[in-house]
Amino acid sequence: MTAYAQCGHIDNAIETFYSMPEHDLVSWSALINVYSTFSVICAAKLTFESMPEWNLVAWSSLLAAYAQNGDLRKAKNVFDFMQSRNIVCYSTLLTMYTRFCSLDHAKLFFDQMPEWNLVSWNVLLSAYAKSGDLESVQEVFLIMEAWNLVSGATMITGYTKCGHIGKAQAIFKSLPLWNAVACTAMLTGYAQTGHVLLAKQVFDTMPVRGIVTWNAMLA
Repeated sequence: MTAYAQCGHIDNAIETFYSMPEHDLVSWSALINVYSTFSVICAAKLTFESMPEWNLVAWSSLLAAYAQNGDLRKAKNVFDFMQSRNIVCYSTLLTMYTRFCSLDHAKLFFDQMPEWNLVSWNVLLSAYAKSGDLESVQEVFLIMEAWNLVSGATMITGYTKCGHIGKAQAIFKSLPLWNAVACTAMLTGYAQTGHVLLAKQVFDTMPVRGIVTWNAMLA
């Protein structure tokens, strides 16, 4: 089912589910994910209600369906009904808060989370970077117990957005390796601040260049 959904064949995915001799919680949850992938939220909800029982995976699938559809109210209702939650559930709702609520509200929810992982830290870091709140970006980055290439790329974007190209360079050079995300962030920063030759140097080192990278060079 998942393979069909990833290829855009929702009818085949649904047909596969109903051709199964029996269904377990995994297959039911997979069907919910299929419907949410194609934003058929009503069908996702009906599927959930048709399940003989629910576990954390099923609840998480429904939560993700509402999250993908941008329905914060219903996602919050599902979250509140859940008898148990894991870090994925918390990070899903945190992402929605950063998109649809104030950053103060998102930070309050973040502080109430029982634990944090790199995903949740990066969600908060990215939200501050997009808002241009460099002070909060730096504060979050400094207290993170660990960071990865996504964190580094976010810091590069945050610094260049505020005109601190030197600090962005320092972060870029400190990365253990330069992947497409980090290179594109640095390249975009150079291009936006008028350092065309430096942007071209980063561009030339990239083995793979996506549409975002090309657009950054052409901007």
